[in-house]
Amino acid sequence: MKHGNKFLISPKYLFVATVANEETQDVVLKVTEPHNSHYNFSDVQLPMKRLKDHSYTILDSSEGQVFLHVNHHGSKAKFGNIYISDSTG
Repeated sequence: MKHGNKFLISPKYLFVATVANEETQDVVLKVTEPHNSHYNFSDVQLPMKRLKDHSYTILDSSEGQVFLHVNHHGSKAKFGNIYISDSTG
């Protein structure tokens, strides 16, 4: 994937973090099903659309729900936000 720099393959999901803006180091998280032969990626939808994303950590996705830590404040941030999806991911 173009500008992809980190990924995670789990039984239900394939996640790829891509660089959206090299200058500001903003990133976008994309997801698809790992068994999808066409790899139709979609952007992960977060509730805080006005915040920029600088890094992601998938905390857990073993039960279908996704627990996601997002750093919205850059490389020197001391904290981030944790999001949880619905049961469909």
